[in-house]
Amino acid sequence: MPDYVSTFAQHSITRMLELDAKRRANILELKRTYWLSECKFPDSYVNLSLNPNEHSLAHCKLERLVWSQLQSYGITEEMLRSVAKSKGARNPVIGTYRITLYQCQALDRDKERAKLNEHLLQLAEKSNLLSGKIDERSKACIII
Repeated sequence: MPDYVSTFAQHSITRMLELDAKRRANILELKRTYWLSECKFPDSYVNLSLNPNEHSLAHCKLERLVWSQLQSYGITEEMLRSVAKSKGARNPVIGTYRITLYQCQALDRDKERAKLNEHLLQLAEKSNLLSGKIDERSKACIII
């Protein structure tokens, strides 16, 4: 391993490349290493069933959105059921389902991020206003 790679990175790489599967580091262990401790990792996406039932469609907004989008593409429940049994993951219908699911989840996450950013900006503005008022008061006290 090159000398310019830090000791912590070398340790992480060595643990990933371990031949013995029992001693090899898993993803959670790697996330906890010093080298990656400050990194933020995205959450995994939700896996929805290829055969939704009425209960899940009634209670899960994301599932309803995915199925309505698939139906707008002309993909029916019967099509998904038939290809899930026969051809598996390499089928274009299953690929379309996965892409649609990802797009719907990404849209929800973008909305949540926008809300969070707006909230953080509001908090920053409030703290700037408060710090400005405190500075004015302290100057007034010094003058008196």
